Formats: sequence, C-alpha cells, structure tokens
Amino acid sequence: MNPERWGQIKRICDAALELNPSQRGSFLQEACVGDQSLRQEVESLLARQSQAEGFLETPALEEAARSLAKDQNSAVDADLVGCTLHHYRITSRIGAGGMGVVYRAEDTLLHRSVAVKVLPETFARDAERLKRFKREAQVLAALNHPNVASIYGLEEVNGRRVLVLELVEGGTLEERLKEGGMSPDEALDIGLQIADGLEAAHNKGIIHRDLKPANIQLTAEGRVKILDFGLAKAMANDPDAVDLSRERPNSMTGSGVILGTLGYMSPEQACGKMVDQRTDIWAFGCVLYECLTARRAFQRKTLTETLAAILGDEPDWEALPRFVQPRVVDLLRRCLQKDPKDRLHNIANARMEIEQARSGGSAQARRTPGRWKFAAILLVPILMAMALAFWTLKDHEPVVSVGKISSIAVLPLENLSGDPEQEYFVDGMTDALITDLSKIGALRVISRSSVMRYKGANKPPAEVARELKVDALLEASVVREAGRVRVYAQLVDAATEHNLWAESFEREFSSILAVQAEVAREVARTLQVLLSPGEQARLGSARTVNPATFEAYLKGMFYLNKSTSEDTLKGIAYLHEAVDKDPADALAYGGLALGYVEIAHGAEARDDSLMRAKAAAETALKLDDSLAEVQAAMGFVKGYYEWKWEEAFRHLDLALKANPSLAIGYYHRAWFHVLFGRWTEAIEDHKRARELDPFNPLHTAWLGELYRCVGRLDEAEEEALKSIQMAPRFPPGYFVLGLVYQDRGMYDKAIGAMQKAAEASPAWRWALGSAYIKAGRAEEARKLLDELNKLKLDPFRAFGKAQMYAYLGENDEAFRWLSYEPHHAWVVFVRVLDWFGPLREDPRLPDLMAHMNLPD
Repeated sequence: MNPERWGQIKRICDAALELNPSQRGSFLQEACVGDQSLRQEVESLLARQSQAEGFLETPALEEAARSLAKDQNSAVDADLVGCTLHHYRITSRIGAGGMGVVYRAEDTLLHRSVAVKVLPETFARDAERLKRFKREAQVLAALNHPNVASIYGLEEVNGRRVLVLELVEGGTLEERLKEGGMSPDEALDIGLQIADGLEAAHNKGIIHRDLKPANIQLTAEGRVKILDFGLAKAMANDPDAVDLSRERPNSMTGSGVILGTLGYMSPEQACGKMVDQRTDIWAFGCVLYECLTARRAFQRKTLTETLAAILGDEPDWEALPRFVQPRVVDLLRRCLQKDPKDRLHNIANARMEIEQARSGGSAQARRTPGRWKFAAILLVPILMAMALAFWTLKDHEPVVSVGKISSIAVLPLENLSGDPEQEYFVDGMTDALITDLSKIGALRVISRSSVMRYKGANKPPAEVARELKVDALLEASVVREAGRVRVYAQLVDAATEHNLWAESFEREFSSILAVQAEVAREVARTLQVLLSPGEQARLGSARTVNPATFEAYLKGMFYLNKSTSEDTLKGIAYLHEAVDKDPADALAYGGLALGYVEIAHGAEARDDSLMRAKAAAETALKLDDSLAEVQAAMGFVKGYYEWKWEEAFRHLDLALKANPSLAIGYYHRAWFHVLFGRWTEAIEDHKRARELDPFNPLHTAWLGELYRCVGRLDEAEEEALKSIQMAPRFPPGYFVLGLVYQDRGMYDKAIGAMQKAAEASPAWRWALGSAYIKAGRAEEARKLLDELNKLKLDPFRAFGKAQMYAYLGENDEAFRWLSYEPHHAWVVFVRVLDWFGPLREDPRLPDLMAHMNLPD
C-alpha cells in the first residue's frame, strides 16, 4: 500500500469514527464515491476499531492499516484466556485493535489485577520500532501520577511482546457524555484532574497527541485516568511521525502519519506541522468544552467541513451554559486559539484557573444580573481613582519581587533521551541554567555542587527547599534529538509546592545558550524581579555555539565537576579538544582556566598548573571579558600566581558583579582577605560561599579553619566534623580537625585525624609531621620526611616538606622549599596561618612577604 493510499484511508476512517454509527453509511458513500475497494478497506478498519472502543484506543490505526495491506491479521491474536504469560494469568479478554489484543490478567507475584496488551507480531519483528518503543515506555513508566494510567512493564514471553498496564475499572468519559450533559461543577472537577495529569506528563516532556473522551477513564470513585499516554508517539512506524519536528505541508496526503483524532486535533497537528504540549492544551480545551456543552467544539457533517472548522471557525460560545464562570470561558478561549503562539502555553495555568474557579464554591453566573451591572458601573471610576492614587504614591516604582522569594535552586535536570551517554549534556544544562540565573543580583542561587546531590533522589520539593534554605525550586527536563533540544521547565513555590510558572522551549542545538537565557528571563519575570541594565544585557546576549565545540566543552566541565584526579585530567583533555575545534570560544578557554586553577590549588598541583591557568585565562579574557568564570579565573591567577593583589581583587569583584551567586568567587576572595588581616570580611565571604553551595565540603572545612585562626575552636571543630560527614574522603576536613586537636593539646587525636587525611589522599601525608612533633614523636616525623624525600617532587609536596622542616626547627630547609618554583598556591599563607610554627618568627619572613607583595 503506497503512502498516499494509506493517507486517504486513514483520513476517511478517522472522520467516520467521529460520527454516530447511523451516519457512517451516508458519509462513506460520499467520501468513497466511485471506489468500492476504498470503502471496503475503510469498513474493515472500522469493524476492527469497534472491538477496542473504550480501552486503550489506537489513535491513528496505523498498525491495522499496515497489517491489512500485507493481508495479515496482526490485531487479532489467538485467544489467550486461561493461559499464563510469565507471571500474568490471563482471565478475560477486554478488546482488540490495530495495536494488539488487551486482556485482563492477574499478576501472581504482586497479587493485583492488570491489563496485558499483547503486541502484534509485525511490531515485535521491527527492531528499530521496538527500540523506540522501549525508550518511550521507560519514560512513561517513570510517570507516576494518580490521573495517569501507569505502565508497569514491557516484557517478552515466549516470543510475544507484552505491555503490562494499570487496569482501570469504570467507563470512559465518552460513555459518560452519551448519558447527557453534566453540571459545571462536575465538568470542572473532571477538567481539573485532566489538567493535573497532563501537567505531570508535560513536566517530563511527554505529549499525549490524542487526548479525547475515549482516552479518559472515569473510575467509580470519580477519579480521572488518562489512557494511552505517549503510545501514539511510541507506536509510530514512520520516524518523522515520532516528533513531527519539521514542517510537512503535504503530510495529509504524502508520506507523513498524523497522530490524533480529527475532532480534537489542533490546527498545527491537522496541517502536519511541529507539535508540542500546546497540541494537548488544544485537545484539553475541546474536551472541557464538550463536558460543559455536551457537544463537540468543531464537529461538522463531513471531513472537509470539520477540517475547515478547526482551521477557521470559532466554537459556538453561546452554547456554554449560563452559569459557567467568565474565567472558565476565558480559559477555553485561550486553549482554543488557532495559532499556538497565542494559545495557553502551559497546562499548569489551566489547572490554576480551574482551582481558582472552584475555590469560590459553586459556579457563578456568566452573565451578570442587571442590578449588579449597575453597581459595577458605579464601582469602575472608584477603582480607577484608587489605582491612580496608588500608582502616584508609588512614584511609578516597579515591584521588585513577589512575596518572599529571593532564593532559588535549580534541581538536576532530568534526562528524557533514554540515553545514559547524554548525562554529560543534561548535567551541563543544569550548570548553565544555574549560571544564567546567578546573573540576577536579586536572587540567591544555589551552586551546582550542592544541588547535584539531589540527582535521582526523588525527594519532596518542600524537603529539598528546607535543606537548601531556598524559597523556590526550578525543575526541568531535557531531551536532545536530531540536532534539536527541548527543555521543559517549571518554577515551584517551595512553601506551597504550587507551580508559579512553566514553559517548554525548543531550539536547534546551536541556540542552546539562548534557551538558557530565556528560562532565566522568564523566572525573573515571574518573580517580578527588577533586572538592571547590565543584567538585561547579560541575559540578552546569548550567542550561537559551534555544536562540536560546545559538545567537547560540556564533556570537559562534566568531568571537571566530578572533582577526582582522574576525571579532572579527562575534563582538561576535552576542554583542550574544544579550544582546538574553535580557538575563539571564550567559554572553552574559561573552563580550561578554572580546571588548571583547581589543579594548582589542590594536592594534584603540577609544575605548569598555574602557568597554564594564566595562559587560558588571558585568552578567555581577550575573547569575552563579560563571563564571570573568566574574570574569576583571572583573579585567581593574579593572586596565587602573580601576587598582584589589587588586580586580583578587581577581577574577583567583576566576577561577583557579573554572577552574584558565584560561590567559588566568594571563597577565594575570603582567603585573599585573610592575607591582609581582614578576618571579619573573610568570614563573611566564606559564609556567603557556603550559603550558595551548602553541601560542598570545601566551604565547610575551610570555614572551620577560619574559625580556628580567630580562636573559635568549638565552631571550628563543628565545621570540620560537618565536612567529614558530607564527604568522608575529603582530606581538608580531617586536616582542620587535626589542627583543632593540636590547639587543644589532644595530640593523639590530632595524629588520628591527620592519618585519616592521609588515608583519604596519600599526598596529604606531610600533615602528620606537625602532629608527630607536637606529640613529642620527632623520630616518626623524620622517618616520614625521609619517605617524602624519596618521592618525586611537585608543588604540593614541596609545600608540605617546608612545613615539616619548619616544625623540626630547620628553617634554612624550610625556606628552601618555600622558594620552590613553580610554587604551590598556598605558599602565600605562610605568614598569616600558624601551619609553619616557629618559622613565623624568622627575620627572613618579611622579605619573603615583600617578594609576594604582601604586608609583613
């Protein structure tokens, strides 16, 4: 069967299904005039379809048509009643359709009734279609909502592909509507539950594509269950029909398959154009209209007339009952806008409108009685005068924020691609959204390292918000397919768990930065945050990216953020690949600079770490000096490498102006303050870093060291223990705890803590030296020093040896290793921290400090 013939059969069949059986004969005589074979094929499909009505209806009948073309009766399998498939005992047959036979079954393992759909043989033999179906089923299986019928599993039993589904008892909404009209309250209750189910699905990037009363089940308890979610997409045989992501002007008569049912099909769907969640919103409007009026919004006598009505006519608004609230009528109008751009963008808004309509009790009159009209006329000028007075008193000042929302966390994005290899991309999107939101000065935005602990945690939003101490959460999911990216985002009020805003975005991969900036702008708009001209410029200047370069950049940052030696080196390699692909990419150079700074500042420091950080930061700065990360990297280089402190502070201040939520910027600025004796400012900056990144042990352990240095030992111990609890393999937590024990004269405990640091990372073994010496175990310290002297030198080991020689009283050797080049980033702290014991009193120290441009 050629595609044109199939398209003709499908259109006529779909249109016939919209008619009462008594009307179908005359319709087919008109539609199939002169082509008896066409009519026979359509009637055959209609006969099969009638068997499956009321349960998991096939939206497009695509499989049945293809099976018919091959003269195979795939839709009707052998009767399996009484058989056992795996651990499902088949008890009765529910129905059959083009996509399989549906049975009622007993799950003998979990002792529950389920629906088992046995898929056609032709489907099971198509490896590519089966792969796509499995991927979609995995996403759908993760959709757990009381208003959506669940998918329990996809299994293979004796060569048969079996889809296990929630068994929903009760009748369909279509059957309920045949009984007659319903009250506005009943219609709104059903509409609210449908909207709730759609919202949960849309938040996971799942579009129904065939929402209609026959796919909505009503249980005896009044619960709405949406059936067949996503199966239209999953079952599609034509790859282009999976997403309909390209303009297909001839798809009604060409090779495209249009999924949906005519009476509820959106204009863009009917024309074969790209569809998104707004197609479901159109269908929702059609269903709610039908619930309120007991008639279809666009039903006409013939297929052509129905299509024309969808594309050009308005529903009969006068058919709505008198007592439907005006806000509900307005909601329907917004749902049924022909142009998707003008249509309601998110079903969450429909849910909120219906909730507000129902909260006032029973539905109120749509037409205001005469006496109230007169009162309203009198009130209008009074209200206008009050508004004018209020506006004058406010002196036209815009509202800066809504409620108390001044802090936000971006939860790790969900990967809807079904491909674990795309995790680097999804994590990169999380990081990028955090970065863009951090450009808004009025918001405190939690850093990536703290939010990533919630990846896969499935904690309630309110609990997450309490732990992170934020007012709102941004939840999002992302799917990347065929060079395009779709992002579904929603903003949740942490206190009420209500959606404040939700939207979907779709772009070419090269425009991904524009999507991230647009999400940030929408969040600011929703929270009524006033953006400064600089913030507006930063969020409005998103550039396109080279896909290959950006891919390498995302992989590089993905591995850098794992914070292990091996992964850091892997991340550096990917970032080098990114700059090789595009030597003009400032993001890639900025990431490379931060990677080398990270290496230079830790136990993995290499001879060329700071030099390479400087080269990358300088290049990035020339390419784009507006990036906060680039300014921060330059600040670190100017301080730790070049000892140009005025420039270091200037770059860090610029970084924090561009990104007021850049935790690592506050962290390093805190330690720069320490160098100049500004302990109060240092603690304030360090605490700010922890507020922005509360679950990063870096900000907790070293805050403990600041407390120790100013004599607040109890607080220092508390912070050190917190960091160990967060990250038991993080050496600085044990190191700071050991220093606290040394200060208290608890030398055995100090040695135990330093041993734990060395166990976490052997590079920290030098930390045992001071503890041994203070405990009177100098021989053990010398033995340790001999072991270190046999190892290959690097900046971190040289720094540790300097500390050990200082405690042994061998100052000449201590100064020798403090002068080791290239130096470790920490060498600047020799004067202000007590890690070097007696060396701080050596008369040579002021000269060393002057060499580093630091005060004595």
